[in-house]
Amino acid sequence: RETGERSASGQRLLIMNLRPTLRRDGSPTLSLQVTWQWWTDTSGVETLLQDGTEPPYWPGGASTWTAPKASCAEGFVFSSASPECVPCPAGTREVSQLCEACPLGTFSALPGAIACSSCQVGYANKTGSDACYACPLNTVRSAASAGINQTECLCVVGHYSRDGPGSACRPCVTGGECPGGDNPPHPLP
Repeated sequence: RETGERSASGQRLLIMNLRPTLRRDGSPTLSLQVTWQWWTDTSGVETLLQDGTEPPYWPGGASTWTAPKASCAEGFVFSSASPECVPCPAGTREVSQLCEACPLGTFSALPGAIACSSCQVGYANKTGSDACYACPLNTVRSAASAGINQTECLCVVGHYSRDGPGSACRPCVTGGECPGGDNPPHPLP
């Protein structure tokens, strides 16, 4: 018979006395009531049963019980190392109480994000980006492209590239016409 508070990974557990009880059929059983509370004020009560078999079991027949996870605000997850709710880092978003890296072409600049934003200009060529990279000089990315690679950055009108898509573009040569994109300069008619 023991009563008292216990700490387990950021939980406060209040262990209540074992109580002998009888089932409807008259067979003996013991119960142990465990009241749990996270530091975030999420709480509940579970009862451990013992009917003479080993080991004791929880309602539903399980021999072990894991308290529910703490409920954290959106953009935050529970850290058993702290133990407290911490924000998901920049470059991630919170999805179902887990921090998930932002997919290619998206980013999250600040900690605690619940969504990743698409790169409106520039690109994000790795998962977990906390910013979009700017396109090289005199280039722009089409809004219809995915924004996942520098090669999506093409020359603006009046410019051309010697080195292909994704590289800086030069002003059009004298006497030439440069339609932009990945097109070479054309002589004026």
